[in-house]
Amino acid sequence: MKLGSSVTSEVHFLEISNSNVKFKIINSREQNHEYSVDHRGDEFFIHTNYRAKNFRLMKTPIDKPSKKNWKEVIPHRKNIMLEDFDIFEDYLATYELNDGITKIKIINFEEKKSHYIKFNEEIYSIFKETNPEFDTPILRFSYSSLITPEKIIDYNMKTKKEKIVKKERVLGYNPLSYKVKREYAIAEDGVEIPISLAYKKRTRKNGKNPMFLIGYGSYGVTSKPSFSSQIINLLVKRFILAIAHIRGGCEKGREWYESGKFLKKKNTFKDFISCAKYLINKKYTSKERLIIFSH
Repeated sequence: MKLGSSVTSEVHFLEISNSNVKFKIINSREQNHEYSVDHRGDEFFIHTNYRAKNFRLMKTPIDKPSKKNWKEVIPHRKNIMLEDFDIFEDYLATYELNDGITKIKIINFEEKKSHYIKFNEEIYSIFKETNPEFDTPILRFSYSSLITPEKIIDYNMKTKKEKIVKKERVLGYNPLSYKVKREYAIAEDGVEIPISLAYKKRTRKNGKNPMFLIGYGSYGVTSKPSFSSQIINLLVKRFILAIAHIRGGCEKGREWYESGKFLKKKNTFKDFISCAKYLINKKYTSKERLIIFSH
């Protein structure tokens, strides 16, 4: 059972095999401490931001659940957000956000080996699905990109093979006619700003293309490059779609968010302008053909 607010968490657990046992607490609520818990065997695995802005993964014996007994499994990383994890009998799957792209890392407990799931596209979006079965090598997640409709994938963590179990159909649309690309603009202070692009193949960089540039950068919201029928309506009309992953979101972790809020909010707007100038200078579009939108 999980209790909490927007910045605090408190998890209680119960041994269901013993009806006389009362709820026990993992770790008492603390201001600005968020955590979630799953278990494997006689250990709890804890996803926590304790001394880790971008979260890290810890573990502890079930009979010693308090924070003082936690041991690190996956450390904190400056520019990578550990979004979540799924745990199985033989495998651990982690969801890591970097540059606005979620990557899935698979760890084999017995062999102590790991690998990342590989995808054909340069930029894409991954969304965690429900994985209720514990004793299985199958991980289910959803995948899409700016040009690829959503599909639900069952990935075999042992054989590294995938099976598409459901796929969104878009009548009359051929994703092979389009491509996605990642570019980086340089902000005024020298920081690299990721830009996700989608456009029709054979599009020439001659400054004559209409472009729709999107940017948000608030509340730590990550602008993920996922599929939308509205995007296709633009691409069919030979627009270039661009997403500026500006500061204020969480594309590069919590620090990316904090460097675009309060007195640093100006970075959000300056980043957006830098992205627009970069795309114009690279002749993807021109100032006369550029449309901007912030949602």
